[in-house]
Amino acid sequence: MARLAAHPPADDASRYRAQVDVEARFAAEPLARLRRYLTAIGAWSKSDEAALGTACDSEIEAAVAAYLATPPQPPEAMVDHLFATLPADLEAQRAAIMAAGNGDG
Repeated sequence: MARLAAHPPADDASRYRAQVDVEARFAAEPLARLRRYLTAIGAWSKSDEAALGTACDSEIEAAVAAYLATPPQPPEAMVDHLFATLPADLEAQRAAIMAAGNGDG
């Protein structure tokens, strides 16, 4: 299946794709088809979609707030959880990071 949108934002897909082809692809897009089907059988509505969007927005905002409230980690934390036992070369890098962070390096 072809991409529905241009690859990079600066790409002008109209140079190599006809608009009628793009519209046909959008009509067959799985999420749009599912939305149309569920709406047709009365299992989904615009208010359901709005409520879902609001709930998702709230969940994202809460996750962002939790992340922003997390205290910054020390620089050596970037290697602390990579391996059960840190390989010798990374132990040396961790020691160098700690020394530089303490003003010792």
